[in-house]
Amino acid sequence: MVDYLKQVQPPFILTGDFNVRPDTQLIKNFDTLARNLTSEHKITNTLNAQTHRAVEIFPPGIAVDYIYITDDIKVNKFEVIAETLSDHLGLQAELEI
Repeated sequence: MVDYLKQVQPPFILTGDFNVRPDTQLIKNFDTLARNLTSEHKITNTLNAQTHRAVEIFPPGIAVDYIYITDDIKVNKFEVIAETLSDHLGLQAELEI
């Protein structure tokens, strides 16, 4: 995926439930290719403590869901959706290309 993204011309948006901790090499590699909005907005947990089965991770939780954008995309709004949508919390962004 990292090799593929290196070839993608901006602008691009990459989002996903990667189920990968922020301190992994994959996320560090993605961080060199685009802006990590999850990190920029200091989101430290994207798992829903009310429904997620991995209770041993609470607190403090971990961020495993991401929105990446290239520098030529403007962020008008970014937030965590606190409603119970699944075992993960939703991320919502309003972006301008």
